[in-house]
Amino acid sequence: MCLGLLAGCDDLFNLEPIAIDDGGLSTEASDAFESAFDPDQQCPGYDLALYAGSRYRIISGLTTPWEAHDDCRDDLPGISHLAVASSNAERDVLLLAIENRSLSSWWMGGVQPVTATTPSDAWLWVTGEPFDKTRWAMYEPNDAGGEVDEVMHHYEQFTVLTAGYGLADLGAGSAFGGLCECDGRSISSAATMAIDQLRR
Repeated sequence: MCLGLLAGCDDLFNLEPIAIDDGGLSTEASDAFESAFDPDQQCPGYDLALYAGSRYRIISGLTTPWEAHDDCRDDLPGISHLAVASSNAERDVLLLAIENRSLSSWWMGGVQPVTATTPSDAWLWVTGEPFDKTRWAMYEPNDAGGEVDEVMHHYEQFTVLTAGYGLADLGAGSAFGGLCECDGRSISSAATMAIDQLRR
């Protein structure tokens, strides 16, 4: 493993120039990053599950989506955030991990910006990666808590993972536990802006 500026780390610092956007790292940078990030060493207390280089922990008390977001973000700044389902397999690992717990639903790291015009429009993960519509449970997202409020916000602009059901959209007026993920990725500026605009 490469630790800092030690011998054997040259390959991490001799990458070709790459373009990085809020959507994540390029393939070259991602490969180098994954070899440098060690969740066993860098994610203390994240012992709920392990999947593809990520570790997870739960917030067992009832929280708002903002409290859960802040807790995960501030726990290990720059490398932890509300959990994202990068694949259906990752979503399924998290569903197994939350079975038979005292709470049935847990905040996840999906957010819908205030500019969204329909329940399924413009969702993003806090890491900035694309939100694949196949991650949703059947009939989700549905904005079932209401149409839009007086300033045209859709009511359900946050994501929860519910045992025995899957990923759903819910409003900020609900209180659930939270799922934090430590994978070395920071929160994207687009997600930060969306979350801050929804704070009331």
